[in-house]
Amino acid sequence: MTKVEYTYENINGKGIMTRKFHGKIDADYIISSFVYLTDNNLIKDNCIGVISDFCNATVEMNIKDFKKVIDFIKQNKKASDLKLAAVVDTPGKSVFPFLAQDVLNIQVCPFSTNEAAKKWIISGAKK
Repeated sequence: MTKVEYTYENINGKGIMTRKFHGKIDADYIISSFVYLTDNNLIKDNCIGVISDFCNATVEMNIKDFKKVIDFIKQNKKASDLKLAAVVDTPGKSVFPFLAQDVLNIQVCPFSTNEAAKKWIISGAKK
């Protein structure tokens, strides 16, 4: 069953939105999740980052789909201003976040744990 769970956390006055994906997901599902966050005002004013946890998901995406996600992020001011962390559990799932680091003029980085992703977002460090 495909689904996504949303959690918002304040750490020292800085907000982090976590999206935990389950099941088979594709580019459209990732984009629709961003749209859901925006349409429902779930990204608060103090939000500085979004963690996308793909550990319980099967990501079905090719390079064309990846470009679609990249174009969406670039065109969406709210998304492109955030630090974006991808939590992945296999090397195959880390390919697109690594590519995004080279392609995008935004902060995006893969991590193996939610804790490491949170520390990076809060730290203000660039990747």
